[in-house]
Amino acid sequence: MPRIKDLPEGEKPREKAIRDGLHSLSNREILALIIACGTKGKSALDVADSLLSESHGLHALFSLPYEALKSFAGLGKRRALSLAACFELAKRMNKEEARKPFLSYDPKTFSQAFIERFAGESREKLILLAYQRNGCLIFEKTMYSGSCDSLCFSPQEILFEVMKGAGKRFIIVHNHPSNEVLPSLEDTNLTIKLQNDARSLGIKMIDHLILGNRDYYSFHESGLI
Repeated sequence: MPRIKDLPEGEKPREKAIRDGLHSLSNREILALIIACGTKGKSALDVADSLLSESHGLHALFSLPYEALKSFAGLGKRRALSLAACFELAKRMNKEEARKPFLSYDPKTFSQAFIERFAGESREKLILLAYQRNGCLIFEKTMYSGSCDSLCFSPQEILFEVMKGAGKRFIIVHNHPSNEVLPSLEDTNLTIKLQNDARSLGIKMIDHLILGNRDYYSFHESGLI
């Protein structure tokens, strides 16, 4: 493959980013910018292609730790650390987004903050977020970790945690590693029971979000909460 410096000006990632903005670059081109230079016989774009191919896509690559990244041919310790640092910043940004107080709730925006965090998870997990009445986050806690295709949660245990933290509102978020975001019958029954129990205690259940790699299901949007 040709070296990046031998490509036409319009195809060089750095020049393209400066001219048209980072949003105009493909995933491989952005990765090539971070990688910065290739190895003997391979350009940074070639290395980026190998990374995406061997990790089976950007979502899976994003979830890899530094120890795994440095094992890829063409990266080495320094470039693997640069990639891991970029991914870590993105994860922290998503976490901060979920912690922002909200006056109005948007399931689509909220779900995006968690989709990347669940990337690469092979088991179902459930996260509880408890809020003050004004929308300020009190705490976030991973409540359960299930199998690859099922997770059972206890409404009583969730409400106990919310009340222990003096929460007045809460959201639960859980992933489906299968990427099928439609709730199971058990998901639906437990969610309805949780909402009813919360209401009887004067606590508002805002939503139950189920996440795949890219899509989400919101009980709030579906009118079930």
